Amino acid sequence: MVRAKSPWIFLFSLLLLTLSLKLTFVYYHIRLSLGLEEPIHLFVVDAFYYNTSKSFEDNTVAVLFNARKSAPHLPIMCHSTDRSGKALSSHAKMVPLAIAPGQCALTTYVATCKSVPEPEELSMSVHTGLTEKISVTKADYERRQLVVCMSRIFYFEHWQLLLTSLEIYRHFGADLMVTYIESVISDIAAIMNAYEKEGFLKMKPGIRLFQPDGLDYDPNLQNEWGNMIPLFNSCLYEFKESAEFILFADWDDVLIPNNYRTYMEELVFQSRIHPSAGALVFPRHKATVTVAENPSDFNMSITFNTLELGRLETAGKSVVIPSRVDGSWIHAASRMRPGFEQVWLKESASSFWHFREWNYYQKPNKNLIHKKQFNGYDGTHIFASFTKMLERHNLTEVFSQLPSVPVYYPAMVECFLHFEDKLKYHSLSICPTAALCEMPQLDVNCVNLRTKFKSTQLLKGVHLHQRSVHELYESPNGCL
Repeated sequence: MVRAKSPWIFLFSLLLLTLSLKLTFVYYHIRLSLGLEEPIHLFVVDAFYYNTSKSFEDNTVAVLFNARKSAPHLPIMCHSTDRSGKALSSHAKMVPLAIAPGQCALTTYVATCKSVPEPEELSMSVHTGLTEKISVTKADYERRQLVVCMSRIFYFEHWQLLLTSLEIYRHFGADLMVTYIESVISDIAAIMNAYEKEGFLKMKPGIRLFQPDGLDYDPNLQNEWGNMIPLFNSCLYEFKESAEFILFADWDDVLIPNNYRTYMEELVFQSRIHPSAGALVFPRHKATVTVAENPSDFNMSITFNTLELGRLETAGKSVVIPSRVDGSWIHAASRMRPGFEQVWLKESASSFWHFREWNYYQKPNKNLIHKKQFNGYDGTHIFASFTKMLERHNLTEVFSQLPSVPVYYPAMVECFLHFEDKLKYHSLSICPTAALCEMPQLDVNCVNLRTKFKSTQLLKGVHLHQRSVHELYESPNGCL
């Protein structure tokens, strides 16, 4: 006697079938035609070409873009052509790089596809729709040991933080720091340009999206922490082949090595202990920083020697081996390659020092000047290196005119702490993003981001948006 199948098995099978259908492009188009589905908007972030790769097949293109989390698996096609006219069309593999919080509508994806060697032109299409050209940059191949991918800066006037972070990272052996700019006071930008000329800092325009017709929300308000995820992943994919390690942090997160005197010695040490690690998540402590209010009293050796470590914070920050990781989040890697794991290090390891508590002095007193060295390090030569850099680039006068106690930064920290408190108790119903922070206005010269988009409907219900203008410009009317 054959027993009838349980109705629960039938219902479960039906549920799985429904869920699999929901992810298909056909299902999406049926719902779109019935007015039940939101159109898909693809905001291109960057596209990188890899002639050789430790992560992909040779001659691969990776296109990073933002789209809503509920977007179906799009049948994306890549069409590449070389200088001789040789062409290749290939199917792209589309995967999410990070899963944003539930209350955020957008996340970051990558579409990887095969291309001709050294493509002269690349275009994309969806299904049988219109083909649109995409601007592609060759990934970085200059050998580097450690690249530091910093978060975007906006309303930035906290020079004490910027210079302290830059010099500490340089002191411990970082090869390159990369940052993305939305707005920064012009005099600070001039000093940043000097670091860029010396090859230590790379300044890039940030990302600001626009609200296209038919989309009933501002996409900038639906990206976690102000488009930070697409920028971190753009940095990962740009330096995926050239860097041995990539560190992801905010400007007020500084990694301090605990076992060795350089970053590379420390990172090699940790990776040998954890040979299957693709990402190392270091603990993070709140730290107190003592700095001068005015540039005339600024002494980086005092600041360095008086650093004080505080309590352990909940979330750490990560350093990854880029060939083993395909996606980055704010506090950890978000997409590991098969066979590798994310390792959460204990407090006995090195840690990130979170520069959140600031003490300002007007004139350094004897107690500060004669403070014992920090962790056996002496900041005297760090300060000497910094002052010589100012002299080399004739920036001593520019430095002397920088503002004293910051105004934007405390407002930003207060705003972020509000979000963090809400998130701690799972009571935040809106996407946590810097775009919601109310910032004071200052009458200063500022370098701002200017962005314009070109939009194309690839297929009914699928829109592609690319930046036609993407530049930094100086304005006398303050930061935007």
